[in-house]
Amino acid sequence: MEFKPTTIKLEKGQVVTSIYHSPFDYNLLYLICLAKTGLKVRIILDDIDNLGVDKSFPEGPYSFSEKFFMSKTERTNIRALSLITPKHLFANLSHPNLKEFDSKIGISTFKENIRYRDTVEHWIRDVTKDFGTFSLIGPDRSYAFTIVDHFFVQAISDAKQQIIDILKKFPDHKDNSIEFIEWLFDEKAISIGTPVSDYFLSVMQKIVDKFDLRDTVSVERMSDSGIEANTKKLMDSFTNKDSLWETYNYAVVIEGKKNTEDFPFYAISKMDGKRLLPTDKYTNDPTSYFLAPKVLMLNNFENLVLPYHAMGSMNVRARQAMYQNKEINCNQIFCDDEWMKHIGSFNIKAQLDTEEQKIYDMDTVNLSSLGDLFAKGKKSYGDSVNTEEAYKGWIITSTFNAIDRVKYPLIFMALLQKEVFPTKIPIFYKLA
Repeated sequence: MEFKPTTIKLEKGQVVTSIYHSPFDYNLLYLICLAKTGLKVRIILDDIDNLGVDKSFPEGPYSFSEKFFMSKTERTNIRALSLITPKHLFANLSHPNLKEFDSKIGISTFKENIRYRDTVEHWIRDVTKDFGTFSLIGPDRSYAFTIVDHFFVQAISDAKQQIIDILKKFPDHKDNSIEFIEWLFDEKAISIGTPVSDYFLSVMQKIVDKFDLRDTVSVERMSDSGIEANTKKLMDSFTNKDSLWETYNYAVVIEGKKNTEDFPFYAISKMDGKRLLPTDKYTNDPTSYFLAPKVLMLNNFENLVLPYHAMGSMNVRARQAMYQNKEINCNQIFCDDEWMKHIGSFNIKAQLDTEEQKIYDMDTVNLSSLGDLFAKGKKSYGDSVNTEEAYKGWIITSTFNAIDRVKYPLIFMALLQKEVFPTKIPIFYKLA
């Protein structure tokens, strides 16, 4: 089924909602910008799963670690709702289009051109190590009820230092922005022995207070939300009515899953994060178990806001099929905020480090020139007959796609702070 984007208009005072796995999500900037336009914003911190996992060491402790893309499927094991920062802001591959690179240049051809002696897989690993990202990760099955320990504190401290190292490259804004990050990531505010969601909630509340958003933004955890009765009611409706079951099966087919017989609810243990069936474990002991997936938990949430690029996701389209059922009463909307154009309007200069200078052949870059740099990289990538120039163009286009999609909210919020907020309500879309 084809869903077409339809423009909608929201007025001041209307409510938009976003679901978070952490307060470091790129949606943070959407929501603060939206709150400054007069829309009311409801932020729900998701209590189901939170952090990426290092699959090579799944039982490892919390850490802030390098993450790699390891194949032409661009599989990184990075969860977009975790705390992710680039190794280099203006040369990174957090969203590499490796398949397109291979179709235009040829990875094997490029490997031979640069006389790389090892395998293609090793080239992918090494280039990602040079131009990759860091991510906050946790033990396997870590989630928001997991308890903060010394490893978590160290991981947050390491993340803070990585952000500060990037901010030091902006000499005219360095002191003010570093002071902001030091304040936001104050280790003294992290309480060992409390749930991770408590820390995430405190960070979000600090941001709300900092930008004077108390009148327009509410923050809660999903475990704090009044959704228990709605979820139980919806589960009963799902069990007893063919129409909702048929809608679910249809949505599963859209998403591409093969087995449509699996019951769409499972219980998650708040003790160890395990997924459990049957769901009577949840209904009999809701204080120890949580119900998932969210597609059926979000009943009566108003205007669930997502970034515009999510509109093409099969998962999002399957969810839309569910939401169109009258029993569920939830709607997704998509915000087109022209992020790259917005940050490009600021005259902020950055000093490039050695690796970035190799890509751009310059010592400094200005945010106001991002559009021109992106166009130049895109042209080199698509048109250049020089393999190494095309390679540089690929890194440039991947970098700007990463800034556009991931947005690195803490870096740009620290740099721009109150300047970052527009006042005009952006364009919204829905799938129809």
